[in-house]
Amino acid sequence: MDVMEHIPRLALKVADEAFLLVAMLHRQHPSREDFSVSEILDLGRQLKIAGELRPGVATHVRQHCVANLPASSGNYRMLFETAKARRRLLLPGDKVHPSRKGKIWPDSADVPTEFSDLIELARAPFVLKPWSAASPNDLLSLRGVGMHLGREADPDQYLRELRL
Repeated sequence: MDVMEHIPRLALKVADEAFLLVAMLHRQHPSREDFSVSEILDLGRQLKIAGELRPGVATHVRQHCVANLPASSGNYRMLFETAKARRRLLLPGDKVHPSRKGKIWPDSADVPTEFSDLIELARAPFVLKPWSAASPNDLLSLRGVGMHLGREADPDQYLRELRL
């Protein structure tokens, strides 16, 4: 029997519960870009992942886990505000507020095993794609990157220094 099955659900961190609710909605509705805060909290009340929906879950969905909002007491980067009162999981390339340095998804050891697939769902977009999967648009987006490097230096002198 797995060790996680012996951990009481009440031990689930509030931030992790907020993450799981949004990830569940993404799994249930893969074509949807985002979800209203109300939908997320309604699912929490229905599923009762950690018993009754704890008041802190709403605060985490609205503020503490939202990557593009200034950090208050929580600095997680799990969710992204797409519009007022609308959330989705964080994706690569999303602009994160500089005050946010916290985790992007729960640690698998902190979540009951039946939810581990949701963590993998969130991690998948962050996995590097092989070079062969790069599209011409990906390569074109690199145009001009690094142009500022060496502007003040003489190119010949710069190459001589590199050869040393």
